[in-house]
Amino acid sequence: MRAAVINESKGVVLAHRAEVADTFLRRLRGLMFKKRLEYGEGLVLRPPRRGRRTCAIHTFFMRFPIDVLFLDDGEVVDAVEELRPWRVYVPREEAEEVVELPAGTVSRSGTEVGDEVRVVSGDLEAELAVKILSRKQVTRRLAEVVMKAIAKSGLSGEVYYNKETGCIHVSGEDKYIVVDTIKDVFGDAIEVIEGRSKMLSDDHSLVVVVKDAEKVAEIVREWAPEEEAGLVYRQEPKAVRWGKGRGEAPDEGGGEAKEGGGCEEPDRTEGG
Repeated sequence: MRAAVINESKGVVLAHRAEVADTFLRRLRGLMFKKRLEYGEGLVLRPPRRGRRTCAIHTFFMRFPIDVLFLDDGEVVDAVEELRPWRVYVPREEAEEVVELPAGTVSRSGTEVGDEVRVVSGDLEAELAVKILSRKQVTRRLAEVVMKAIAKSGLSGEVYYNKETGCIHVSGEDKYIVVDTIKDVFGDAIEVIEGRSKMLSDDHSLVVVVKDAEKVAEIVREWAPEEEAGLVYRQEPKAVRWGKGRGEAPDEGGGEAKEGGGCEEPDRTEGG
C-alpha cells in the first residue's frame, strides 16, 4: 500500500512513494536486500503495539544508510540520521510508527523532534495529499511574486494569501490591472473569481486560484530561476497581508517564508 509522509510543521513532503509495512513479514523484510532508496521513497513500519522495543529497528543486510523517524500520535519523538548498515537502534521514547527515509532527508527538510508528521495511506489519498500541499506552496510563492510586482510597478493594491484555502485575494484600486496581468502571464493555469476577504481594507476582492500548480511553478522558475530550489518545499506560512499604496516601499518582513528544504527536486513532485 502506498503512502505519503508529510511534515506538517514544516510544510514538507518527506516521501510521496512510501510503502506501508503493517504485517510481520513485511516489517521483517523491511529494506533488506534493496539496492537503494530513492528520494521521495520511504518505508512506514507499523508494529502491533506501541513501545520502545516494539519499535526498535535493525539495518542488517542493508546496503545503504537511512534516516529514521519515530512517531507517537503523529509527533516525532526521536530522529536518527545516517543510520548505517548492520546496526540496531532502540528509540529514546515510546513510539507507535517508524518511518525510514533516504539518508539526508531529515537535515534537508529541517525535520526535528516535536514536529507533527502525518502518514497518509492509500494510493489516491497519498496522491491527493501531495498535490494539495504542492498547490498551496506554489500559490504562496505566486503571492510573493505578485506582491513584489505591485510594489515595483507603483500600483495601488493589496495581496492576501489565505493559507486555509490556498487562494490569493487581490484588492485595491488597481486590482483589475493586477489580475489581468496575472491571467496574461499564467493563462489557463489559474482561475479568477469574485470573492470577499475581511482581511483586506476593501472587502470585495478578486480571488486567484491555481489550477495547474506544475505549470505555474515552471513559469515562476523561468522568471526567477534563483528561487527554484526553494519553490516547492517551503514552510507553510501564517496568513499574511500586504498593503501597498503608490510609491510605498515593500514591507517584506512579515511575508517571507522560511526554507523548509525537501527530499526531491521540485520538478519531480506531483503538482509542483
